[in-house]
Amino acid sequence: MSHSCGRWDLEDHFRGKASAVRDAFNRLRALIEACGPVEMIPQKTRIVFLTRMRFAAAMPRVAWLDGHLNLAREIRDPRFTKVIRYGPATYTHSFRAHDASFFDTTFAAFVRESYLRGRQEHRST
Repeated sequence: MSHSCGRWDLEDHFRGKASAVRDAFNRLRALIEACGPVEMIPQKTRIVFLTRMRFAAAMPRVAWLDGHLNLAREIRDPRFTKVIRYGPATYTHSFRAHDASFFDTTFAAFVRESYLRGRQEHRST
């Protein structure tokens, strides 16, 4: 997987961004951290979340938060702007949130499912 080596600071991602973008990220982060132990890694172009493997990412933009969840199945929901299949059990679901209200209880369930995918627990269900 390509990557850029270096140390990146979380605050760098939010410099010059609307406060609603940070609020949306904080809500997403809270939903992810409520699932269990997780590592958050700010990278050059995104912020990734991982357990055994990466399962979610966020990319703050000036006026919205782009991101994606990796799931073991395809979910058809209007909140997902794109779904890409990367093999028999990996579907990357892209989303765009303009504020924290995007991350409701239904989305929280998608986050939990993605977290289990990251822990590779989807194989036992």
